[in-house]
Amino acid sequence: MKNQLSKFLGKTAWALEAPLFFLFLADIRRNKMITEHNGYEYKNNTIDYFMNAVIDASLAMQNLINSAEEFGLGICPISMIRNHLEEVKRMCHLPEGVFPIAGLSVGWPDENNEVSIRLPMKVVFHEDFYNDKDMIKQIGHYDKTIECVKPIPKSKQRHVNVYGFNKKNTWSENISRQMSLTERKEFKKWLKSHGFNLD
Repeated sequence: MKNQLSKFLGKTAWALEAPLFFLFLADIRRNKMITEHNGYEYKNNTIDYFMNAVIDASLAMQNLINSAEEFGLGICPISMIRNHLEEVKRMCHLPEGVFPIAGLSVGWPDENNEVSIRLPMKVVFHEDFYNDKDMIKQIGHYDKTIECVKPIPKSKQRHVNVYGFNKKNTWSENISRQMSLTERKEFKKWLKSHGFNLD
């Protein structure tokens, strides 16, 4: 199964070399089956229950990540799995009402990588009220730190085929390039054709 999956992942295929690969699934099918088995009409195929299913799967993945790291294991979440929904669905025999949110590789690390420098807390944490007044300024400071400490290499710059190489290698430039082109355009259509109403 891992060998088959690795064929879809391109540059990320190395993640499937780990001894364990988990696929985390959002599942609204189970509750629908239970409801109908007990003689009721299922009326919660909605965007809210889609969110519940995604959040439940995400929490399960985070718990596994925390547990794995407690034992000294290395992990790598693979969201790219959603670029190949139809292939993964067929491979794993996923029925309607079930879709993969992400994969997770788990194994013993063969090297100790540095932890990436994270966004400043002022950008991601809001006390009492949401406040993004200084966000752009804080991102500017973060960009300068990244540029000095660990600039983004050319190999990891986004959409160079459209925009060319970025001389500054800043995080905000890279994320802006990523967000400027639509990703997974068929995602909603695929979900709707596989049992998720999203109403």
